[in-house]
Amino acid sequence: MRRHVKFYGIGLSLSIVTLWTAFAQEPEQQPGFGTFTTIDVPGATRSQARYLNPRGDIVGFYTAGTVHGFLRSKFGELKPIDFPGADSTMALGINSQGYIVGLYSIGLTQHGFLQTSDGALSSLDFPDATSTSAWGVNDRGDIVGAYTTADGKVHGYIRNKNGQFSSFDVVPNATFTSPYAINSEGDIVGQYGAGGTIHGFVRTKDGNFSSFDVPGPINAAVGTQTRGISDSGDIVGWFVNSAGARRGFLLSQGQFTIIHFSMAIGTDTDGINSEVDMVGGYDGVDGKHHAYVLAR
Repeated sequence: MRRHVKFYGIGLSLSIVTLWTAFAQEPEQQPGFGTFTTIDVPGATRSQARYLNPRGDIVGFYTAGTVHGFLRSKFGELKPIDFPGADSTMALGINSQGYIVGLYSIGLTQHGFLQTSDGALSSLDFPDATSTSAWGVNDRGDIVGAYTTADGKVHGYIRNKNGQFSSFDVVPNATFTSPYAINSEGDIVGQYGAGGTIHGFVRTKDGNFSSFDVPGPINAAVGTQTRGISDSGDIVGWFVNSAGARRGFLLSQGQFTIIHFSMAIGTDTDGINSEVDMVGGYDGVDGKHHAYVLAR
C-alpha cells in the first residue's frame, strides 16, 4: 500500500508531464502514466467523468438536451442516472460498494442525493439550507458536500453513515467552503475562497486543516480547484495557467505534476482511486468536451 501523506508545511514542487493522445475511443498507452481512454456517452454533446472507485466503476454526467448522470462499469457499460422529477442530475461520487452521490435540480433549487448499490434513490438536504450538493462518499458511508444558507453563504458539511450532519468552514472569513471528496481515512479535500482567490484544502479526520496552492503564476480568480483524494493521500484537481489554459494536476508526496493531453485545448482532473487511476474531462479540437480515464 502506498504511504499516506499529510500536507503539513511541506515543500511543494512542480513538474510538467504532457500526455500524447490521438483522441480516439481506443485506449492509448501513456508512458509512465498508464492507458488513456476517451469516454463519450452516445448522443451527448458533452461528457464529464467525475469520480471512480477501486474496481474502475466511473460516475459523471453528460448533456443530451438536459444534464443526466451516468454510471460506467469497469466493463464499459453505461447506465443513465436521473433523479425522479428532476430537471437535471449529476452523479459526482462513488465508493467501493457502488454507493453513488450527486446533485439534482428542480427549477432553481438544488438537492443532494444518494443512490445505494441496489439502485434506490434518496434526497439529501442539509437542515434549513436553501440548496445542498453531495460530492463525495467513502467506504464507511460518510458523505461530503456543500450547502447554502438563507444569507447566501456556502459552507461545507460531512454526513456520517447514521445520517447526522456536521457543518464546517476552513477559516472564519472564508467566502465559501466546498468539500469535494473524502477518502477511507476520513480526510477531506476541497476548496475555499479567501483574500480574493481560491485555495485548495485538506481536512484530516481529526478536523485539522491545511491549505495549498498550485505553484507559479495561475489565474487567482479560478485558483486551485481541488477535486479528489485517494486513500493514500494523492490529490487531484485543476487550475488555469497565466496563459488562460485549463490544466489538471496530481499532487503526490509534495510534488505537483501537470496533467494535460497534447492536442487538447483544456484538461481537468477530477477523480482518483486507490490504484492511482484518474478521471476527468478535456476540451477537444473538435469543439466538444469529452470525459476520460487514465488507468495505471
